[in-house]
Amino acid sequence: MTEHSEPLVLDVDTGIDDALALLYACAHDEAQILGVSTVVGNVSLAAATRNTRAVLAVAGRADIPVWPGAATAMSIAVRDASEIHGKTGLGHAVLPEPDEPEVGLHAADSIIAAARSHSGRLILCATGPLTNIALAVMREPELPRLVKRFVIMGGAYSDSGNVTPSAEFNIWHDPEAARI
Repeated sequence: MTEHSEPLVLDVDTGIDDALALLYACAHDEAQILGVSTVVGNVSLAAATRNTRAVLAVAGRADIPVWPGAATAMSIAVRDASEIHGKTGLGHAVLPEPDEPEVGLHAADSIIAAARSHSGRLILCATGPLTNIALAVMREPELPRLVKRFVIMGGAYSDSGNVTPSAEFNIWHDPEAARI
């Protein structure tokens, strides 16, 4: 980290793509990772949380809090992406079992707390379905004003989706959350 580090919360459903995003963020000097929230998506919530802890440990950042969140989508039955990311969510990668630290607040509450304590400076980056973010906005309607920048991996504009001709996985997985 540098004196210009920006506070960052990542919201992930750790499959292969999220693992790479976590590794990149951990290696970036200007990212002050406050925590990582996990959500069902590519894999179950338990697998996403385990994968996140394992990737952070491999990156030498097991100190970063991991906040489990939504185990189900808001509006539809859970559909995973195991055909893309494999049974564990990390393809053929075999990572050591991570420690299982005590779980504190729900991801939505942790996101709200981070936004309040870094009001106007927090970057919130979602690389999974938007369920945790939607729950946080429902609990704290001022959240969008507390966050400096909200970055998502989702949607398709000039190209087709990766699930259907018009749907990208993270939006398709929980369209109700994306609407919020």
